[in-house]
Formats: sequence, C-alpha cells, structure tokens
Amino acid sequence: MYEHTIGVPLIMSGPGIAKNERRSAQCYLRDLFPTFCSLAGIDGPGDAIDGRSLQPVLEGTVDEIHPFVVGCFRDSQRMIRTTEWKFIDYPQVNRRQLFRLNVDPLELRDLSEETRHASIRDQLSVDLNNWLTLHGDSLTTKDNP
Repeated sequence: MYEHTIGVPLIMSGPGIAKNERRSAQCYLRDLFPTFCSLAGIDGPGDAIDGRSLQPVLEGTVDEIHPFVVGCFRDSQRMIRTTEWKFIDYPQVNRRQLFRLNVDPLELRDLSEETRHASIRDQLSVDLNNWLTLHGDSLTTKDNP
C-alpha cells in the first residue's frame, strides 16, 4: 500500500485534453471507462460500475472527484489516502501506519503513534471503516474509535 504501488501516474492525451498540464486528482482504474465514454460524447455505464468520469478534472472545473481513495490487498492490508495523508491498516497483525505524504513522500516516518496526529489517524480510520462497510468488506480496522 506504499506510494510506489498506489500512486501510479496516469497519462492521457487526445482531443479535449489540455497539453502539458498536470492534475493531482486521485482516481481508480474503474474511473477510466466512464471517463472515456464522457470524452467520446457517448452514454457511460451509469450505475453499472462504481466509477466516475475524470472529465471535470481534465477540464479544470474541479480539483478532485474522490476526497480519498481506498486500497485493499487480500485479507492483510487496507489503506485510505487523501491528497495529504495515508492511513494503512494491517488487520491480521493489528498494526497501523500514518504518513503525511506532502512532507514525507517516501513514507519513511510513521506518525500513527504521535498524539498530535491522533485525530487525523482516527478520522481516517472511521472514513476507511465506513467505506469498507458500504462496500461489503468484512475487514474493518481494529480499534476503530
């Protein structure tokens, strides 16, 4: 769940996509199909998939389409990432990590035990648990506040 596997760059080019611009919006692979449909001017999948078009981000009308993204690996890891923070839970070993990505992009300093970041850690844990519950994942984080 570290950035070298989660923060994969997405490069897009084509009609209606500005050249030489960067966006920092997070997305899922499932956002690509609705994005391509939207860019092509055809009806997308609607509610058939849990993806959202990135077209507003590409047009610069919004900065993000997801306030956070969630990642899962088997029954051993769950992660939530905002543009600034990442919280990783390892439910099998009752371990958690918290990183402040904008100042520690290599995720070298775990802040999960620092009391000054407890409210951020706890809020991310709640947000992650809510997302996991909503999506039918039985591995919610332990010690949820």
